[in-house]
Amino acid sequence: MKRAHTVKLSVFVKEYEQEAPIQDALVRFLGLDIEKEKITIERSRVEGIHEQKITIFEVLLQKERHVNAFLNALIERLTPEQKALLAQQADSRTSEDCDFYIRFDKPKLLKNELAITESGDCFHCKITLASYPKRKEAALKIIKEMFK
Repeated sequence: MKRAHTVKLSVFVKEYEQEAPIQDALVRFLGLDIEKEKITIERSRVEGIHEQKITIFEVLLQKERHVNAFLNALIERLTPEQKALLAQQADSRTSEDCDFYIRFDKPKLLKNELAITESGDCFHCKITLASYPKRKEAALKIIKEMFK
């Protein structure tokens, strides 16, 4: 059963942070060989509050095998408590468009530790769920099944 159409990962790099370790952490978090799988990391620059320069790294997984590989690896890395938390918060983390959002603590992910956070200093994960019909109720069933 197809669980998701796409997974989008993104992270903001502030101008005082080094880009390379954060990009490396993003690649490790993906758990895929980006060269072999021909996955690109998009890099853009924006200006934040007080004219602060921010670099944004984004990866969009669209191939079903990439999406499934990422989701399987993510579910395997989550602790039972983290899975329970995501299942419990499924309603507030899911949009009406069937997108499921998770934030992972950036300082911890740089150390290869996976921690869910509400902080803005994070790696963003947006999972577009493959619910049919495309309704939030159907998407919530997929989430409950994924994180049971």
